[in-house]
Amino acid sequence: MKTKFVEWNTRESFRNMGILLVLLGLVFISCGEDEDSSSETGDEKSATDIVKPGGDPSKEEQKDPVADKAAAGIPEIVISAETIQAFGKMSAEVKIVDDADASNGKALRWKDDATANNPPIAEPTAWFEVEFAAEAAEYFLWIRGKADGDTGTDADWIQFDDQIGTDKHTADKDAPGRGLGNWRDAFDAGVYIWGSQEVPPPTVVSVKFIKAGLHKLRMQPRQIPHSIDQILLSQDQDERPDEDPMDWDIAKNPSAVESGGKLAEIWGRFKNAR
Repeated sequence: MKTKFVEWNTRESFRNMGILLVLLGLVFISCGEDEDSSSETGDEKSATDIVKPGGDPSKEEQKDPVADKAAAGIPEIVISAETIQAFGKMSAEVKIVDDADASNGKALRWKDDATANNPPIAEPTAWFEVEFAAEAAEYFLWIRGKADGDTGTDADWIQFDDQIGTDKHTADKDAPGRGLGNWRDAFDAGVYIWGSQEVPPPTVVSVKFIKAGLHKLRMQPRQIPHSIDQILLSQDQDERPDEDPMDWDIAKNPSAVESGGKLAEIWGRFKNAR
């Protein structure tokens, strides 16, 4: 009887020891899991949630999806009279006129009583403006214009973005007082011709955009009377274009962006959502 009791007691001790070892193993595994989980959380926090001195992740600058889409694929921008009429703005001293020599039979015309300014002013009464999409790049500027009279009738001021509302403008750096155009200094009156800055020696004026995306152009007259058919911003056209107008889509909004970086109406929706 005593022997059986010893055997039973021994078996019970081993069984209890086994249970204890199992329990200890579970505790060990549980502790290990907690430690690993804590380590992973720490790594994740260090990668995404740590606030740098003076920083607040909730106030990080948001990327502009529209500017990203406009970052490529716009080497040339053509702005015509119909572009301004359909998608831009113009003051009462500007009108759209019929002109058989213009690109689509229409031209922008400063009215006979329009106020020309020399130098440019922050708030002109004669002006037109339009928004357009462009790359972060340098664009050469050309205007297809037609002067009515002598060399005192053929020049404009052109302003972009932050220049608008000031007396600052984009022009020949060596002769900023000449503005753009000046077709009569080299060509006959009554004829459309492409020009950048045509007072001899002629120069090609350019503008460089630091950021891709939406930009704004405003033009006001330095001299009148004259007509404007098209404005060209080109990354490649560093020599005078041929006399003919540039091909363009009359229905295309220059401030729109299509999928893949081209032009389309999605611009307006993004802009209004801001």
